[in-house]
Parts: sequence; structure tokens; C-alpha cells
Amino acid sequence: MKFSESFNMEFQQSNLDFIDIPLDTDLQFFIDPTSIRALKTNWGGSLEKLIQDYFADVLA
Repeated sequence: MKFSESFNMEFQQSNLDFIDIPLDTDLQFFIDPTSIRALKTNWGGSLEKLIQDYFADVLA
């Protein structure tokens, strides 16, 4: 069962703002920071800052 099914969301992956993961298994999910930095959009810049701030807090 996927996350969206568990919460009765009637959307396909293309309409969701998150990755619709299966809840009954572990996943190896990787975020490529080089690809994020290469995004030359406002969203890419915001995402890069969020990730940097998160790891700054974790490593503090």
C-alpha cells in the first residue's frame, strides 16, 4: 500500500507534491545535490537552502 492510498488520496504520482512511497518496505532513496544545485529556478534555490539549513542543524 502506498502513502496516498493509506490516506485515501485520489491522485496519481504526477499530481502529488511528494514521492508516493510504499509503506510496507524500505527504500533506498537518494537525493543528488549536484542536480539540485544545477536547477536554476527559484524552487531549486529554495530547495538547496532548505537542505543546507537542515544539515547545518543536524551537524551543529
